[in-house]
Order: sequence, then C-alpha cells, then structure tokens
Amino acid sequence: MNSRNAFQLFELAKESRMHENTTVRQTLHALSICWDDNIAEDLEQLLTHRVFPRKTINPFHPEPQLKAEFMLGESSVGNASVSREQLTQGMLVVGRSGAGKTTLLYGLFRQFLAKNVPVLALDFKKDYRHLAIENRDLIVIPWEYLRFNPLKPPDGVSPIRWLQDFAEVFSHSNSLLSGSKNFFMIHLHKLYEMYGVFEGKDTHPSMFELQELLGDTRFSLATKDARYLETVRNRIDVMILALDRVLDCSDGFPISELLNRNVVIELEGLAEDIQNFLIETILVWIYNYRLAQGHRGQLRHCIVFDEAKRVFDRNKELNPAAGIPIIDIITDRAREFGEALIVADQEPGKLTDSIKANTLTKIMLSLGSGKDISEMSHCMGLNEDQMNYSYKLGVGQGIVKMAGTEPLKIDIPFARIAKDVTDEEVVLNLKRNTEMFRISPRTPLPMLERRVDELADKKGTGQEMSKNAWQLLVDINKNPVSTLSERYSSLGMSACKGNKAKNELKSKGYVKEEEVKAGGKGGRPKLLEPTEKGNSHLLLNGEEPNGKSGKGSLKHRYWQQKIKEYFEGWGCKAEIELFIGKKSIDVAVFCPNKKTIAVEIAMSPYYELENIKKDLGFGFDQIIVACRNEKTKILIEKACLSYFGDKNPEKVRFCLLKQFNGSDEPLDLDFTASGEQYKQTDKQRNEPKGSGGE
Repeated sequence: MNSRNAFQLFELAKESRMHENTTVRQTLHALSICWDDNIAEDLEQLLTHRVFPRKTINPFHPEPQLKAEFMLGESSVGNASVSREQLTQGMLVVGRSGAGKTTLLYGLFRQFLAKNVPVLALDFKKDYRHLAIENRDLIVIPWEYLRFNPLKPPDGVSPIRWLQDFAEVFSHSNSLLSGSKNFFMIHLHKLYEMYGVFEGKDTHPSMFELQELLGDTRFSLATKDARYLETVRNRIDVMILALDRVLDCSDGFPISELLNRNVVIELEGLAEDIQNFLIETILVWIYNYRLAQGHRGQLRHCIVFDEAKRVFDRNKELNPAAGIPIIDIITDRAREFGEALIVADQEPGKLTDSIKANTLTKIMLSLGSGKDISEMSHCMGLNEDQMNYSYKLGVGQGIVKMAGTEPLKIDIPFARIAKDVTDEEVVLNLKRNTEMFRISPRTPLPMLERRVDELADKKGTGQEMSKNAWQLLVDINKNPVSTLSERYSSLGMSACKGNKAKNELKSKGYVKEEEVKAGGKGGRPKLLEPTEKGNSHLLLNGEEPNGKSGKGSLKHRYWQQKIKEYFEGWGCKAEIELFIGKKSIDVAVFCPNKKTIAVEIAMSPYYELENIKKDLGFGFDQIIVACRNEKTKILIEKACLSYFGDKNPEKVRFCLLKQFNGSDEPLDLDFTASGEQYKQTDKQRNEPKGSGGE
C-alpha cells in the first residue's frame, strides 16, 4: 500500500469499521490537508491490526506425541506418557507448593500398583498411606517402626566395599570432611574385625557397638584424632538418640525382599539430617545390592520422593573439600540396574547439577520464583516464548520435556483420595504385612573381649609389613595396571628389593599376581592387584582403596590402558569406559581429523556381537574389536557374518591385542589431521610406555 494515499487509509478504516471513529476521522482529515509519514504509518498499523487481528500463537507448536505406558497428563495431541525404559533414566518434577506435584506422583504411584511395578515411596508428609485403602498389600512403615542395621552389607557385597560406601554416606549426610570420614572408616574397620565380618561371620555390629567402641577410645586433647573423635562421636550420639529403636538390631527388615513389594517409608517427624542419612543409606544399599546381584536391564523398581533438595543439596555438591557426593555417582548409574528414580521439589535452584543433568524426563509445574523459572527453562531448553508461558501455568498445569523431544504442555488429571487412614490402621496393616519378618537382636560389645585378644595375638605373630612392602602395596593401589619394572623404577627399588617386597605381600595374602601375554615387544608383563585383605590393610593404615580404572579383570584393564596410551601417542584423545546413555565403550577415541573410534576388548568370543551392534548404533566412524588371540578373533568374525550376512559392516574391523603393544603386524588407521593413512609399527613411534616385563 502507498502510505501517502489518504483515500486508501480511509478504505482501510471502513474495512476495520473505524471510519466513524472521531479520532480516526480527525486524523484522516488532517492527513488530507498536511501529510505526515509517521502519523500515517501509525494509523495504518492500527487499522491493519483491526482488520487482521493477531492470532494467539502456541509456543509449543508443533506438539510432540508422547505415547507410552505410564500417563503423566493430558495434552492437545493426546495423553502424554513415559515408557519403562524412559522411567529408568530418571524423572524430575518441580513446582511450588499446591501446584500439583503430589497429584502427579499419586497418579504414577497408582499406575505402578496396577501394573505390578514394585515401588518405594519416601514420604515426608504422610501423603501415601491413604493408598493402602485401595491396595491392602501396600506396606506403610512409619520410621519409628522401621528396623534397619546400616552396618550389615547387602547380600553379595564385600564388607570392605560397603564400609567405604557407608562411610561416604555417613560423611555426606553429616557434612563431615575427609579427616573425620577417614577416622570413621578406620574405627568401623576395627569393629568389623572384632566381629569377624571380614572372615564371613553371620553376626554384624550395629551403630550402638560403634558408639561404644568410640566411647572407649582416648586421644591426647592436642591431637587431630581427638577432634575427629569428638566430631564423629557427636554425630553418632545424635543419630542413636533419634533412631534408637530403628538401629537396635543386628539384622532388620529384609530390604532385598521389600524391593519386590510396594512400600512407603514415612519420615515425618525426623530431623532433616537424620532423614537425609536414612534416605541416602537406603539408596546406596539398593545400588550396591543390584550391582552385586547383576540386576541389569529392564525396569525392576521405582523410588519416589518429594523434597529432593534434602538429598541432592547443591551446597554440598559445591563444597570441594567434601569431594563428589556418592549419591551423585549412584544417581548417574542407577538406570543401569533397572531402578527408576522419580524425585520432586519446590525449589530447583537448590538442587544439584547432577540430578538435573541425569534425569531424562523433566516436568515443570507452576513455580513461585522467576529465578527458578529461568533456571528450569534453561535446564529444559525452552525458548523465550515457552519460558514466558511458564509464568502463566495454573494449578495442575505443566510443561514436560524429554531429552530428544520438543517440550509439551500438559494438564494433570485430578486424583481424589480420601485422606482418612489413621495411625492405628497403619500399624495394624504393617503388622499384618511384616509378621513373617525376623529381626535379629544385636550382639553387645562386651561379649567380644576374647575376640579382641585373639586379634591382638594375631597382629603380633608375623603380620607386620616391611617398609618396602608397604610402599609397593600403596603403589599397587594407586597405579593398578603398572608393570613390575615401572613400579620398581618409580619407587627407586632394585629388582632384587622389589621382588623381595612383592613376595612378602604375596605370601601374606595382600596381593595376587597375574601375567599378561602382551605379544609384540611387550613380552609377558606381570601385574599385581590388592586382595580383600590387602584393601583392608590399606584402609586400616589411612590409605583409601582405589576404585578400578575401567572394568573387568585386571588383564582387561591393562589392555584398556595400553590402547589408551597407543592412541594418545598419535595425538588422539582417548577415554576408558565412556558412558553413552547406560552403555559404555571399553576405549573411545577422538582423532585429530574429527573421526571417532570405538575399541572393544575381546578376552573371549562371548557378547562381542552385542558390543558391535551397540557401537554401530552410537554412530562411531570405526569400530575395532581387539581380540586376545587368533581363535577368539575367528569365532567373533563368524558370529558377525552369521548376523550381518555375507559381509561385515565396513566400519568394523578385527585385530589382535598384541598389535597395540609394539607388534610387527601394523595397524592401518586413518586418524591424522591430514587424513593421510599411517601403517604404524614400533619403528615409527616410540615404544609404548610400560611395554616391558619383569
């Protein structure tokens, strides 16, 4: 339109039915006498908007269809749901008080009950007890009726591992730093020794015995140990004061059996730090139990709780002196073992980055703070229009976002529940559902005086360790896949002194030795690994046993390290056990030319086909299966041909492990910045580190 044409403006005014408006008529008359571009443009915009009113834009268009098994809410394109697989990857629900969090969790809980998915709710407000009316098999446990001994390791978990993990939980929930944590571990180790836990005896100490042991411990007031003792004893005293009946047992409720039932543990009335201790201990117990039992794969169990910031506290995560909280590590790994973690909170800004990063499904309900809305919008990847819409969310309305999908606005169905279950009814229900449980009373410390004497005699009969042997044990713990020659060199020991120290450790059962057929220039390097007894000795003397770098056998981890060093020698970046989703790659390589390589180590022909299919799905440019020997290589190649047809995928290649260790058989790889092909032998680069043997 020519904005200088007053007649056309008048026609537009008639079309918008504004031609009789006094202001419009006066403006048009003025423009016909003396034209003004700015006034004409303003009038044109006003009249155009009257003719073509701006439509309300849906900031969530196009809306994704989330069709699965467990419904979250209703949307304009149908019910929004999550699958079992998606549940195992975690869910975070945030919303102010009264926004609908409990309604959403109620709905999920009812679906779990209906579809026989065992669920554990950690309840701070006595909300879930009322579901027992609909499901008489739901076990509601008020905290004062719970019986639990946190010092008894889960079935299949070694005492030394549980000792370390429990010490981490105790320290995190009580805000202890490393000095107090190590003091706690050393004295718990001493208590385990007194009860014969490391020897496999059935009787386990309780927190009461640990309290008594610390009560009989004395240090000079001027020492650090005296301060550690006071700190740890104070925390245990408060814990026992609050959880007196709960902890008063050698063996409490069978947690492993409760994982197959529907359970609510009510925590209302407990101090916050005690609640945190119980929750974190239960979560770590479940994780260790699943790990020990080899429970992997599909959805097995759901854990639901509100007030997530009690456990996933951002302030604790940001405290460098406390280290990475073990609860963050477990949250990251829980999905591997079929545990679905569903947590909710009112203030997302107070939650750890870990829980926000490691939840596939995020649901934002109405929030009371603009800062929280901004943080969750950034966390969920909402655009500006979607974030602005979130300010308008009403009760029962939310935005759901899953990784890999667009956000979707939902309405949460109202769940009506008659909240009239009394404490007496809860207790009667609990007795009926737990009448078969057997609680073992604790074994008091005075009965162990003879055991203490036995341990003292044992320590005085040749169990001492030479200085060289101790130095070697510490080095084995810190550098798990170093060869003997590397160890002796770094410690400044001659081969004679080193072998003497090694034989001392082996004879006393502190380490075990393995030989690797490295091939090529590697010979037969010998590796050492601490035994359970060796780890106990390290812990008792102030050295925390080191976690494995990689997974699998010692030989498997040796080859992971050798392959990592091999590629790093060519300027590549290599990472051991890179997790993608819930799967991991033995060694993931990122080349200067931007290509990616997945290396899988095949010590046997089993499961490698699954690894190849997994890596193909991840989109690596090349997949290398490094085999222990020629026979293993042939069997895997045959299995692949049987699956893929006449020809294996071009991305997949097979080689022998020895080719990563200075073998005369070159590896033909393209990972240089220029893309030039290199046939690599030990003549073209320095001999890999640690290729020597004994």
